[in-house]
Amino acid sequence: MSSPSSANPWQALLATEAGAGATLAVAYRVLHKHGRSWLLLPQEADLAQQALALYPAQSGKARFARAALRLCLSLGCAPGAERVDLRVETKLPFVQFLQKTAGTSGFPRLASLAGNPATPGQRHILMLFDESGSAPCVVKAGVGGRAMELIGAEVKALRAFAGVPGVPSLRGEFETDWLRAFALDFCPGESPSLDAEFAPYDLLTAWIQPQRKVSLIQLPALRRLQELVTTKPELVALWKNLAEVEVHPAIVHGDFAPWNIKVAPRDGSWLVLDWERGERDGVPGWDWFHFVIQPELLVKRRKPEAIAQKLLTFLTSQPFQTYAAAAKIVGHERGLLCAYLAYFTQVVRPSEGCEAAEELLRCLLR
Repeated sequence: MSSPSSANPWQALLATEAGAGATLAVAYRVLHKHGRSWLLLPQEADLAQQALALYPAQSGKARFARAALRLCLSLGCAPGAERVDLRVETKLPFVQFLQKTAGTSGFPRLASLAGNPATPGQRHILMLFDESGSAPCVVKAGVGGRAMELIGAEVKALRAFAGVPGVPSLRGEFETDWLRAFALDFCPGESPSLDAEFAPYDLLTAWIQPQRKVSLIQLPALRRLQELVTTKPELVALWKNLAEVEVHPAIVHGDFAPWNIKVAPRDGSWLVLDWERGERDGVPGWDWFHFVIQPELLVKRRKPEAIAQKLLTFLTSQPFQTYAAAAKIVGHERGLLCAYLAYFTQVVRPSEGCEAAEELLRCLLR
């Protein structure tokens, strides 16, 4: 199989290049973002409106745009959308997996959010609709080596953390030599507010493992970071101060940002998505730092100096200090914050926000 094209990244999921076996053509509408295919919508207005739940709008401008699009769809139009006909090979094993997962008699109607093509291993979220037009589940799928590795890592984490608060339950899995996918129940709800920096307290405290105590050097993330410390003189002193500190480890998500979280409208509970970086033996505090920092860098676009001041205030806040006491990291909060930023910029190296995070680290080290 070939990799999905940027113009139609979903086609490679649904048919082989040879097109063997029975095929059908299904019409969709595609919305574009920054010049790339981004959101695949069914033609039916009611299904297309439901599909907007795939878009975790964060800024006020984005939320307004989503609401405006929902209104347009209710009126039968989709400004800027392009029609595309997807070729579906009905006997393809993955197509049959989608049909079985949705519980439909034929190929289910679906919507999809395309993953970031600038990140190696692009994956796609497929919202599946049943015969009644409800969306009982979603499927996350990827084609090719890196995408399949990331899907595999997420499946491994979901299995390992089954039953842990905030972790979704696997509904099904699929794998061939060219595609890997898994299914989850659909999670309704919005993301938490970008300004709710203390909202993660209950969930992140539940992820601390108070029955265990380990030195930071034993944690996998800090071992990975250690390999880079000797080449970064400004981090050597930081490392010496942290390496032998004993803490209670925590389950760590690795990308604990508001847009990867759904708040259930029924009871306010949190469900966290995208677990490919998840680790059981994680560094306490890092997920919370990520939750506070990423909206500042990527959505609000604040200057590193202003973010640094906000973080220093956050570290001394009562909620974080209570968490720090539970994790046994009191007195090492700033060092762990700098270590998180070093890991984020040197090990994770994301496609967006890396330079600003490096400047933020320099501010804190000063």
